[in-house]
Amino acid sequence: MEQRSLILSIIAISFTILMFSTVTEACSCYPSHPQTSYCNSEYVIVARILRKSNRRINGHHIYKIDIVKTYKTTEKAQQYLKQSRLITAPNDGLCGINFKIGQLYAIAGNSQKVGLCQYIKEYSKMSQVEKRGIAGAYKKGCGCEINLCMNNRGCDSPHTACEWSLYNNCETDFGICVPVRSSRKSITQTKCQWRRSPLYQQCINDP
Repeated sequence: MEQRSLILSIIAISFTILMFSTVTEACSCYPSHPQTSYCNSEYVIVARILRKSNRRINGHHIYKIDIVKTYKTTEKAQQYLKQSRLITAPNDGLCGINFKIGQLYAIAGNSQKVGLCQYIKEYSKMSQVEKRGIAGAYKKGCGCEINLCMNNRGCDSPHTACEWSLYNNCETDFGICVPVRSSRKSITQTKCQWRRSPLYQQCINDP
């Protein structure tokens, strides 16, 4: 009986480890605002997807790209972008991207390996504010934080941050969080707020 109990315990422990491994391998990451992705990335480019290679790296797909525009890049990023390729997991369950051949994408990344946790969007589907943002407008707000506010969590933001809701398309598609100088009671402070651009105001007034 003791031996049988020991075997059952080993099986149960092994099953638990297997289940835990399956969960940790699934795609999981917090959403981030396009501006946050821009500010935290090593490179921001617009690239055309040329083809998908028949070769794989550790089971990951390789895409050959043509970089049409480079808006931001570090010295380190310049080295691996020279190879003109992106590496992504084979399916969305592992955060992989199924790129459309011939399409233009805006990509903000930190390595050749990209996926659903990075800002990757078809250029034709970007709003005018997003296009201006990756072209440099987001850079002006990199000193600000954008806090995700969801289910009343993270909604108590300091004055140096903008609150962002996933359900607010105006903030996502047309919002740029920028610092503004305000003088109150003879004390000059810098705070952050959503820029009241015409497109943002139009979205707010007619969601």
